[in-house]
Amino acid sequence: MTPNEPSPTRPRDRVLDLVALLSLLAIATAVYLTAGEAALGVVSTVAITFYTLWRSSRR
Repeated sequence: MTPNEPSPTRPRDRVLDLVALLSLLAIATAVYLTAGEAALGVVSTVAITFYTLWRSSRR
């Protein structure tokens, strides 16, 4: 495998990605319900950023 080739995804990694994404969505929902509608954009952006950073650090 060359350095530019993406690594094959194992089923365990896919499950871990799903668990991480669902956890971030649950946390974002809890914060949104607590903070109200004004926080929707900020909460969504932070959740997406955390998930993206987490995914990019694993590659």
